[in-house]
Amino acid sequence: MININKVYLLGYAGQDAESVSVGGNTKATFSIATTKRWTDKSGEKKESTQWHRIVAWRQLAEWAASDITKGTPVLVIGSLQTRSFETQSGSTAYVTEVVAESIQAFAKLKRTGGGENPPSAHRPEEPLPF
Repeated sequence: MININKVYLLGYAGQDAESVSVGGNTKATFSIATTKRWTDKSGEKKESTQWHRIVAWRQLAEWAASDITKGTPVLVIGSLQTRSFETQSGSTAYVTEVVAESIQAFAKLKRTGGGENPPSAHRPEEPLPF
């Protein structure tokens, strides 16, 4: 059986990417929001936003730390990783992150009435492999 752990996220950066040095390597972290919108059976508009923690390493981390700012539309391709850590109270907590293999940022464009265009209005130079 083939195992696949691949994530494609297209959304908006929730904050500026922050970088730190870990064992001589650069690590950058930021979050992105993806929002699903729909109309329910009664005609009421609904939406649900999911937040995703993104981790990038080395050169990709250096680039992300300099180019990813809050509100930037981004495409992130990577894999899911869940890790555990000990909290200050001594209990074990878990976090699931997307370890980025590729990040593409898109320009922030303004609509005529103000606000930003949705990321779907911007196309990557190469088609997505799905």
